[in-house]
Amino acid sequence: LLQRGMRWLERLAGVMFVGFGVRLALVDNPAR
Repeated sequence: LLQRGMRWLERLAGVMFVGFGVRLALVDNPAR
């Protein structure tokens, strides 16, 4: 159960990281 939870947290962190990067790129592009 603990291993499954850690895997889920890792996946969630990855998705959030990718989403944050995409949002940063989208916000930074029009400014230029």
